[in-house]
Amino acid sequence: MTEEEFLAVYGSKVVTHNSYTGDDFIRLIEGLKEITHSQYLRDEFEYLIQEMKLLKDDHKVEHLYNIYYILHDMDYYLLRYAPTDVAPYTIDDSTILKYYGALKIYAN
Repeated sequence: MTEEEFLAVYGSKVVTHNSYTGDDFIRLIEGLKEITHSQYLRDEFEYLIQEMKLLKDDHKVEHLYNIYYILHDMDYYLLRYAPTDVAPYTIDDSTILKYYGALKIYAN
């Protein structure tokens, strides 16, 4: 069976709409950067902005990964809650317990 035949029988088109763009993300992060007093955190926000600009320009997935790693580490290890707060309520805690080491703030 060819891929086309398989998709004709079993496939279904998956489409979603994302009303946010890379420029929206940049504006949001710039706003957060402006109201942040910590230079370390401002540097993290600047890195996110630069990675999104690069992603928009060259569409290389490495930039998307870098953005994900920073946001993930900020979410679970800096700004919101620790993995120990969330892991007991999840079936698969492998992502939550993973620290990517992306935050330069912890290197200082």
